[in-house]
Amino acid sequence: MMRIKVNLKELRNKKTMSIYQLSKATGLNESIIRKIESGERANPSIRTVAKLCECLEISIDDFIYNDLAK
Repeated sequence: MMRIKVNLKELRNKKTMSIYQLSKATGLNESIIRKIESGERANPSIRTVAKLCECLEISIDDFIYNDLAK
């Protein structure tokens, strides 16, 4: 699950979104997004992942299993 934190930050940066903007777009609390990106919350719920993926326009499989920083 290490890829989630890296992929989240990578995708958010590619879309030039702040954590605040991503929070507003997904309805997720900013602290949840910060914790995922820092690795403090290594296993977010599938609902959280689905909201992030929908907003960032990526499949859940790609988000979880692929290294998007390459």
